[in-house]
Amino acid sequence: MSIFQPYRAVGMVASETPFVLNYQGDATFVVVSIGMAYHVYRTSDLSLVFVSPQLPTKLSAVAVWHDVTFCASEHNIFVVHRTKLVKTLKGHSGNIVALLILGDFLLSLCQDGMMKTWSMMNRMGTDTEEVATIDL
Repeated sequence: MSIFQPYRAVGMVASETPFVLNYQGDATFVVVSIGMAYHVYRTSDLSLVFVSPQLPTKLSAVAVWHDVTFCASEHNIFVVHRTKLVKTLKGHSGNIVALLILGDFLLSLCQDGMMKTWSMMNRMGTDTEEVATIDL
């Protein structure tokens, strides 16, 4: 490695929304929110691999499942398969603050203490459906 080799600092472009690691085969990627969109970087050299489509409002949480990225923004969860917005999940009454993937389920938590469970059946995200709601 040369002393003059270029480097990148993801924190200079990312928002305060927590980043997500995504493993695809032997490669590892980091997904970071940059306001109303997200970037995907290869972790080996921090090269920019993908820029998402612009979403309507600022992202508050991000989760990745296979080739599908879930982006929380206010009361909605946007489902993006690679470069295409395929679905919008609705049903929260407050702003969504966290997303978590557990197997084939997506958990979403909003400010008012409501947690929703969404079932994911195919790897495109188009069939994602709400299966349970819990008030915490």
